[in-house]
Amino acid sequence: SAAETEDYATFAKHLKTAYEKGWNTEQDFQAVESAAYVKADQTYFIPGNFQKTLEISTIVYNQVPQGWRFQYLRVLALEKLGRMALEQNDLQGAENYASAILKMTFRPEGANLLADVYIKKIEASLAAGNLQAAQNSYNFIKDFEVSEDRASRLQELIAVIGNP
Repeated sequence: SAAETEDYATFAKHLKTAYEKGWNTEQDFQAVESAAYVKADQTYFIPGNFQKTLEISTIVYNQVPQGWRFQYLRVLALEKLGRMALEQNDLQGAENYASAILKMTFRPEGANLLADVYIKKIEASLAAGNLQAAQNSYNFIKDFEVSEDRASRLQELIAVIGNP
């Protein structure tokens, strides 16, 4: 009932107990957790209220980090907020969202968002003629496991940077 009334703090408390007792493998439990996830997804994430989605998913995630549904919802919200920050050229904000994802778990959403931030940083450094800053940014991101298109773009950029 806590999930139905959107009392996510109480829901998270009960969810934590269920996980601690090992009930998370039972079908009834999975149905309840799934219904709460779907409700949060449909009520907040899908309509575009990413800040509220992040708030809810963080409440549940902080109590039950092993619960994949709310962890995933949190990743999705962080990525959307990070992409919005990136579109507004708020590189620090976008990097913070990407880092929050990667601190939870490795997810391609976080790595790719972080790569996009650093690609913009490298491009800005190159435009300003600051090869050392471009190299430093490249050195930070180069070992992250990112999508092929981002890895290709990073290779193009390092070719431009050369050996400062």
